[in-house]
Amino acid sequence: MKSSKKPLLAQGVRRGRGDAVASQYLQIVDELRLRDLQFICEIASSHSLTQAAERFNLTQPAASRLLSQIEQGLQVSLFERHRTKGMLLTPAGVLAVGRSNTVLADMQTLASELISLKAGVKGELRLGSIFFLSAQLLRDLIVELVSAPSELRVSVREGDSPALIELLKEEALDVAIVRCSPLHAGDGMYQQPLFQQRACLVTHPASSIATYKSMSIEQLRNHTWVLPPSGSPTRVAFDEAFLKQHLPAPRPVLETSSSKVIHSVVSAVPGMVAVVPSEVGRDLVSMGGVVSVPLPFPLDLPPIGVVCLRRHLHEPAINRARATLAQLVARGIALD
Repeated sequence: MKSSKKPLLAQGVRRGRGDAVASQYLQIVDELRLRDLQFICEIASSHSLTQAAERFNLTQPAASRLLSQIEQGLQVSLFERHRTKGMLLTPAGVLAVGRSNTVLADMQTLASELISLKAGVKGELRLGSIFFLSAQLLRDLIVELVSAPSELRVSVREGDSPALIELLKEEALDVAIVRCSPLHAGDGMYQQPLFQQRACLVTHPASSIATYKSMSIEQLRNHTWVLPPSGSPTRVAFDEAFLKQHLPAPRPVLETSSSKVIHSVVSAVPGMVAVVPSEVGRDLVSMGGVVSVPLPFPLDLPPIGVVCLRRHLHEPAINRARATLAQLVARGIALD
């Protein structure tokens, strides 16, 4: 006797719109495999069904059938074939590939964490940090995270705030210490402002700036500058301070946010001066060969905070990093 069981979609449509959506969801989930997600991501990356077929050891007809099966399961067309540009994503394809990349990244993280767990490590954390962060704060944070009771395995990448935010969106980082901005509030991001930085000048001990008992903003324009890259928050705040006084901002001979580069250059050239956060200035002074001088005007820097994807907010490793950083800041570690 033939089964009277109806397809999931048909059952859902009969029950009503809400059940129909749930039934479509179940049908899609039943049809898809991780390999399917990898396959459509490969096509999107290479714009070529042929290259995806080679990557997955499939014949061209088998690859075409697989893509057709995936599209039938999703009930949408994911790609359109262009004569010169290859396989291009449809709007539905953009959505499907974006979500697929997220799922695959989560599975990769899960696999990594399970391997770490077997090795006796309680978890992994991919941490991002802006260049202009106190070395003591970053050191103490890492020590706390890798020690008991956390016992995390930590990897660290440095960069500017926009670059680190992009790495978070790509799920190449779990959490990042960056300058907070309203721009980070969207795209499913969570940000937790923690502290404000003040700025200082760093220069060679023989520099005339080091001997000033007081100085004006006009006097600063006559020196040779090392400044953060154009467009960075510190550089924008620095340039705006001069514009508020109706003065053109100094043009640097060197642009960098690397503490190592700043120290090596400023300590070698008496006429050079750099602007850095005060706690970074202390780090540079401790390395020798430079002195720190108060900035004669306030610099309105965006607050430093911790940022992660909102959907990962309560993952144990990220929770631990956020809590530990907040505790260190509350204790005044490396802050003015």
